[in-house]
Amino acid sequence: MMGRLANSIKAPYFQVTVTASSVIGKPLNDFTATDEMISLAPQMMGFLGLETDQDQGGRPQTCFYWRDRSSLDMWASFSRQHLAEQGEDKKPCALPRMTVKWVAPPKPVNALIQKILPHFKSANSQQDDHHG
Repeated sequence: MMGRLANSIKAPYFQVTVTASSVIGKPLNDFTATDEMISLAPQMMGFLGLETDQDQGGRPQTCFYWRDRSSLDMWASFSRQHLAEQGEDKKPCALPRMTVKWVAPPKPVNALIQKILPHFKSANSQQDDHHG
C-alpha cells in the first residue's frame, strides 16, 4: 500500500497514480511508457518523488508526487513528446491512464476548534438547563 513518501510530503501536492494494467501502447525498446515516465520525472521542476507498489488486485502501480498542476502538466507533455520521438512513426502517442488526486493542506487546528467549539458549548448549555 502506498503512503510512506506521501506521509512525508507537506501538502498541498498532486498525486498521479499509474497502474501497470492500465497502460495503453506497446513497449518501446524493452521499456514501457510508464518506465519512460519514471525516468523523466526526476528531471522535471516540481517533482517531489515517486513510489512503486501493488494495488489491491496485485497489479504494479506507481505514484508520482508533484508540487503543482503546471509541473504535472509539463511532465505529461514532455513525456508524450519524448515517447513519440522513441516510437517508429514519430507521432504523438497515448500516455498511460493516470488518476490525478489533489492533496489539500490540513486545516489549521485553531480553525477546526473554532468551528466545533460552539457545538460543545451548546450541548453543555442544554445539559445545564436540564439539571438546573
